[in-house]
Order: sequence, then C-alpha cells, then structure tokens
Amino acid sequence: VSSSAQNEMDLAANFDAATQALQQSRFDGVAAITVADQDPKFYKFGSVGELAPAAESIQVDLGSISKTVTAAAILKLVETGRLSLHQSLAELLNDVPVDKAAITVHQLLTHSAGFQDAIGSDEEVISRDAYLRRALSSGLRFEPGTSYSYSNVGYSLLAAIIELTTEKSYQQFLLEDLLADAMELSIAYSAVYDPELSIRDNRGRGIAEASWGNETAHWHLIGNGGLVSSTADILAFLDSLLAGQIVSAESVELMLTPHVKEVPDETYYGYGLVVDASEDWGRFFWHNGGNGIFSTRWTYLADYELLVFTATVGRPDADRVARGI
Repeated sequence: VSSSAQNEMDLAANFDAATQALQQSRFDGVAAITVADQDPKFYKFGSVGELAPAAESIQVDLGSISKTVTAAAILKLVETGRLSLHQSLAELLNDVPVDKAAITVHQLLTHSAGFQDAIGSDEEVISRDAYLRRALSSGLRFEPGTSYSYSNVGYSLLAAIIELTTEKSYQQFLLEDLLADAMELSIAYSAVYDPELSIRDNRGRGIAEASWGNETAHWHLIGNGGLVSSTADILAFLDSLLAGQIVSAESVELMLTPHVKEVPDETYYGYGLVVDASEDWGRFFWHNGGNGIFSTRWTYLADYELLVFTATVGRPDADRVARGI
C-alpha cells in the first residue's frame, strides 16, 4: 500500500472513531469533513439522524456563518470595481449622520465600526429602509476604527450596501452572481428553503418557524445570520472559497488576514472569519453561529488541509462537536 493510500486509510479510521464516539454522546445534528483532495464525508446523528434526507441533503441554519458568505459577496463586488473597501457610509447610503459618515466597508467587515450587536429581535418584520433608519440613528459603542465589538448590525448594513449597489435582493445576488459559477450552490433564505429537508428543533419546528419566525428572514438577520444551506452545499462553498474559486486568491488572502484583534481574546477577525492558531493545530480559521436553538461551526486547519463543518440542535453545541472531531 502506498504511503498516500495508507494516510487516507488512517484518516478514514480516525474519522470513523470520532463519529462513533459522537454517536454515543447524545448529539443531534450533522457533520461534514473533507481533507486535501479526498471526497467529503457526511454524517447525521441522534434525532437528526432519524430524518429522511441523507446527511448531505439536510438543510441547516448557518447562523453567523452567514457572515463568511456576506464577506465573500462584498469582495466579489470589490473585484469587479463596484465597491471599494475604503468607501464610506456617506458615499454609499443616504442620510448618514455625522458620527457614522466616515465608517468604511473595511470597518463593517471587521466589526471595528462601533455598531451595537443588535437593534431588535430576529423575528421582527422590518423593511430594509426601516432597518437602515434604526441602525443609522443608533448609538455607537466607540469611535469607528478604534476598537472591536462583534456586530450583527454591521453585516446587515453590508447586505443593504450589496442590494443598493447591485439593484438586486441580497439572496438574488448570492444565487445569481456569487454562487452561480460554483456548481450552482443553493445558499439563501426563502429562495432555497425546503421544509421537507430542514433540520428540526427539539419541538419539531423547521428553520423558518424556529429561527426566522416567518416565511422568510427579515432585516435583523439579512446578511448576518439565518442563511439556509444543505450540508453538502456549505461544505462545497467553503472548500471552493478557500481554493480561490468563489472569489480570487487575492480576495481570499484578504479574508484570511488578521485585521483586528478580538478584544479581549487572543484571536483576530479577518473578513467574515476568525484567524487563530494553536500548538496542536497550527494555523486555523473558523466561524461559528447559533441562536439558542441551532448552532453551527466551520473550521479549516490550514496546515492539514482539513475542513470540518458541524450543525447541531440544542446541546452540545457545534463548537464542542467540532473540537471532538
């Protein structure tokens, strides 16, 4: 047996051992793993394992992994010259107050603009224009560019900028411009949601009822959370993104750059992802998400070319499951 074939066999055995341990841990959810050029592996567990769709077909709520998608969409517009990372809100939106006029696209991407985490509940039905008015009239946590504070508001503003720049809805831009060339991946909101394929919470509710509270997501989620994808499509998206097939290799490098320290942690935020390192794993990148009902996490161990995606219902959360794998 060649060394490469032996390594693949050893890796498969390790994955099987990890997933067998998860089967015994009362874990409800799905997991997907790919390494280097090997075919991906998909698993489903617990109550999710009892659903009819195959593990790769189950639709999950991406939560804040939606920010990785939004960051890629912004960089797609930068590549085509329709946006600049240094453009200000005053240049991109109407009626921007003085304290927010100089905030840049870069600052929104890196959570360094000073916006609050949220300005309403995920379930609130609110239009884009009403959301913009509320966001622009809200107080800032610090002077833009001087610190870090994780903000869902900043990423919804990025989604609004995408819509105003392209004259398309956010999910339309994802499907027609960002994802169309990448095996026609289906990552969006109501445009791709199928209740028959949806992951279910502990009360039997699908994503629309449990996460959105409506037939589709509204602006407290647009761009920052709540995107829907099959397990296969989000793994393929992340794999293609990191390979420079969704946006250019130069844009991927910008995403992976440690732009702003995540005070008080020792990690850094890039564009739509966290930049991290450890003695055990070397360089790695990740993002997680959760709303108390569903949770998700993707992790890419660069030194091992290993990509792991997990989505869970309830506890343990996706972070814990990903670390176990």
